[in-house]
Amino acid sequence: MKESFEKFTFITESGETLGTCSEISGWAEVREYEPEDEGMQVSTITLIDFVLNPSFAKYRNRTRVQLEALTIEVRNRAGQVLSELYVAPVGKIGWKQQEFEQGVRNLELKMAFAYVVSDSVRQVWSLWEDSLPIRKNAWMSLSADLQKGWLDAVRYLANRHTTGIGHSAKLFELDLQGVQDENTFFLALGEAVIGPAGYYGWDLLSLDDLLCCEPGLPTPFTLYTMNGQHEDMIDWRNIFPSEEQESARQLNDLFSKYGIRFVPLRRSKEV
Repeated sequence: MKESFEKFTFITESGETLGTCSEISGWAEVREYEPEDEGMQVSTITLIDFVLNPSFAKYRNRTRVQLEALTIEVRNRAGQVLSELYVAPVGKIGWKQQEFEQGVRNLELKMAFAYVVSDSVRQVWSLWEDSLPIRKNAWMSLSADLQKGWLDAVRYLANRHTTGIGHSAKLFELDLQGVQDENTFFLALGEAVIGPAGYYGWDLLSLDDLLCCEPGLPTPFTLYTMNGQHEDMIDWRNIFPSEEQESARQLNDLFSKYGIRFVPLRRSKEV
């Protein structure tokens, strides 16, 4: 059994570290909307093995700061930040500072989350507990639900700027082996452009934004395809399921609009 580690770090608006904990329970509890926090998901969570930062205790005594907003950094054992969750405490925090200064304990908080962290995302974080993926297609053997969680998890990584758009490789290799719907397409596309756990859009709107405005990878560009169709212009309607035919049609239009070319990798090597 692996030893616990400081997986979650709580940071205040002013940049002070409040403390750390090894685990959080209550993610999946029923959430309710609070009138004063319209549009925010509210949940009661418990911080397991919470350790108060001694420096924060001194800072709080000096400034009497009120905790109105927090950032929760999620890290793996390698110290890589997997996500930053933005939350706001709801009501007063029921803690006594002297008790926390005496050692580790659990802390229950009622928090308003900017977005819901799904169970599938948390399972993917567990898969990344030792390190971020170093090889492509690690998501291929997962269930459809976990593939969606993987896509959300790499999107949270991208929002932290831990991945960059474009790289020095001469070829963007799009491996079509695991592509069978919209989610798996975006997983493969992110890895083609960035590498393992890469991100290049998670839906048609975000992809349109990147193709339109991302300076790191100006359009048009070429995607060299592997393990799939050998046409220069792929018809995604032949790959996506029947319920996603409209998305496939829009994807066809989007690539045509920005002049994205598809060249089978085998043919490119023969030329």
